[in-house]
Amino acid sequence: MFRHVSDSRPLYRRMLGDQGSALFAARLRERLTAELTAAFREGRRPAGFEDVPAELHAAYLAGALIAVVATWVADETPASAEETALAFSRLFRG
Repeated sequence: MFRHVSDSRPLYRRMLGDQGSALFAARLRERLTAELTAAFREGRRPAGFEDVPAELHAAYLAGALIAVVATWVADETPASAEETALAFSRLFRG
């Protein structure tokens, strides 16, 4: 995902920036939430969250991911896609 965003950085920067599109951000959040929920239901969920509904956990992480992407694409000298993916993975696994 981070490589895709990196390849389309101007688009994501515009759409997730201060003057961006709320509809774009909402649809992205919905898509990410759906993908994460499906992955969690297939057993690909970090341990320790069994008492949290899968969709709520997915929505939480989708919001965090969008915030990370928005911050990353706004950076004038961004880290590489690989570095950013690794950082998010470390946060994701908490």
